[in-house]
Amino acid sequence: MYGKTKNILFREPWMGLVQECIGNVLLHIEVPLDFPKVYIADYAHVLECRCFDEKGNSPLGLGYQCQTGNEVAQAYVNSYIPIKDYRGGHIAPVVQVLGKDNRIIIPNKYISISNV
Repeated sequence: MYGKTKNILFREPWMGLVQECIGNVLLHIEVPLDFPKVYIADYAHVLECRCFDEKGNSPLGLGYQCQTGNEVAQAYVNSYIPIKDYRGGHIAPVVQVLGKDNRIIIPNKYISISNV
């Protein structure tokens, strides 16, 4: 599960986002590997600026200009790797599924309540 990161650099901001944005229900989403437009992205780019904004430090030292968010947004998008090609390497991997016109769409047959 991606929310239970073992990465000590971003554990606190990650859990803050989970509590702030996700709520009390954890969904299990399972799509076939050949499902179109499923990517693994590295959320560490976003967390780097969030740490800088909240604590004044950048754990990875990537040197982003965090004031506008443009540079980090571009780095995040550039980190997209098709799920079938992903072999690890992202610091804070998250799954992005894009549908028609880049809207996020997952048919409900692939979604259930998690048992975790």
